[in-house]
Amino acid sequence: RPPRSTLFPYTTLFRSEDPPPLYLLTIYGGTLKFADWVGDLALNASYIFVYGGRLIVGTEDAPFPYTATITLEGDRNSYELPVYGAKCIAVRNSLLDLHGRPGVSWTRLATTAIAGNNTLELQQPVDWEVGDYIFVASSTFSQYDTEEAYIAAVKNGGYTLELTRTLTYDHWGDGYVDPLTGVDQIPEYRAEVCRLTRNVIIQGDDNSKREQFGVQVVLSSDGDESLIGRLSNVETRFTGQGLKLGKYPLHFHLVGAVSKSYIANCSVHHTNNRAIAVQIGRAHV
Repeated sequence: RPPRSTLFPYTTLFRSEDPPPLYLLTIYGGTLKFADWVGDLALNASYIFVYGGRLIVGTEDAPFPYTATITLEGDRNSYELPVYGAKCIAVRNSLLDLHGRPGVSWTRLATTAIAGNNTLELQQPVDWEVGDYIFVASSTFSQYDTEEAYIAAVKNGGYTLELTRTLTYDHWGDGYVDPLTGVDQIPEYRAEVCRLTRNVIIQGDDNSKREQFGVQVVLSSDGDESLIGRLSNVETRFTGQGLKLGKYPLHFHLVGAVSKSYIANCSVHHTNNRAIAVQIGRAHV
């Protein structure tokens, strides 16, 4: 058990097993930390409210080594907390630390991937694994030509990926190389290949897609530097609430300056409303 924090001088709570599904989890003045020595952990709740405390899944110096999954449940009839809403992780005057394992998040194709094939040749080696969920960006003016797939095999020292499905569209990967100098002049001609999978996951439940009503992480407090939200190598999926103003997947809401906070190397996918929103105006609540 670590020493008491000078910023949040309260007892730290550790769990070594998954709790049953919860309705409202309030972390009031204390710390809920996912134990990093017991393996995979999961937490299900309708609301998680952190007030004057800390919610920690890994740290900057010691990322969470296993799989941590936080699932928020609810539907459009769920009661909405003032400011924060429903189906949310609400953070006020608190610290939110979520850190997954670091790794390569994206690269580009080294050669064109042809429709009907299931192999991608990459510009740089990746540390991705079988079962990881990726996408290949569109090479046309249509966003719908972007394709998602799972990795079936990683070969050639991480330079080659085999997918569990064949591609429907061509994806450019040859770039534009100057014929005289051999320099790649326009690397943007090569389609991006990105990994969506992370080992720390925030996700919505089955209603998220059916009702366009996903999970939201809302950080809103009294003003400048009144909270800290640090997220790295986190996957958020089935997020955001469609047709609702301000109900975004990752949302710093009218919190003022947040120079100690950041979102780094995270993935946001299958969202119903934007991705990351930062509103710096002071809150008057």
